[in-house]
Parts: sequence; structure tokens; C-alpha cells
Amino acid sequence: LISLFNRVSLHLQPFSLTPSKISLTKAELGDDVTLICSTTGIDNNLLSWFKYELGYVIKTVGKINYGIVQMYGQFNSSRFGIIPEAKGGSLSISNVSQEDEGTYLCQAGSYLTMRFFNGSHLATFIICKIVLLQDDEEAELNYAALRFPPKTKNLRRTNEFTEDNF
Repeated sequence: LISLFNRVSLHLQPFSLTPSKISLTKAELGDDVTLICSTTGIDNNLLSWFKYELGYVIKTVGKINYGIVQMYGQFNSSRFGIIPEAKGGSLSISNVSQEDEGTYLCQAGSYLTMRFFNGSHLATFIICKIVLLQDDEEAELNYAALRFPPKTKNLRRTNEFTEDNF
């Protein structure tokens, strides 16, 4: 029995103790975005994209399986696509909506060595234009607001902004 254990060898894959950072991608509602997954130096016959939203189960967006692209569920639409590349695969989202917000993760490798490579948090925003009227003079204020609900209010002759005004 001891000689049997002497003949068995164990091969462990090295791993990094440095955590990967997740980048932030900002997109105005209606924009097109492309998220890059770079897998330089590994076998990327299998590549998958996932979406994570806080409080929800991770969803599979789609995958590349030996060059064949397959999209899943709500992502199986003309707005989403995975583009195979020599050193990875990109996820494209066209006409970005607020529902597209979330953290997108890329996983690649072979059947035995899958690992996560890249991640990007997609945050949407709209450009708001507020016209302030005081003493019949007009002043415009433009700003970008992340996760600002698309509502329009007439704030004529209002000097303060409260939660109820929006």
C-alpha cells in the first residue's frame, strides 16, 4: 500500500494572491459599449461572460465554445454579442439601458483549468439639463447623473431642490 502512494504525483496550478481589480465602465443611456477580456498566455477554447447584480444570482450572458458563440436568456438579443478574438473575447452591448447595469465577469480556459480574468462594473448615466428661472433670467446647468431616474419636472420659480422635486 505504501508503494502505491509513492507512485502518485500531485500537480497543483499556481495561483495569484493578488486580487484582480474590477474596472468601472460608464455609459450614457443609449450608448454602445465593448468590454474586453484579455486571456494572453492561456488556452481560451472556452470563454464565458457572466453578469452579477448585488442581491441576485449570477447570470450567464454567453460563451464561446471552440469558436462557436452562444448567448443565453435575456442576453440572446441583437443588443448583446460576444466577439471571439485571438487572445480573448469581447462583450458588446448596444443601446445601453439602465437594466444593463451590473458587474460583468470573464472566465476562460479549458475544461480542466477555467479561471476568471477580467471584470468591469457597467454604470449608466444620463445627461440632465436643468433650467433655473429667477427674476425672469434663465441659467442652464448641465451635469451627468449616475442612476438618475428619467423624470422631467417643471421647477419654475423653485429655489430649492428636494427629493419630491425629482
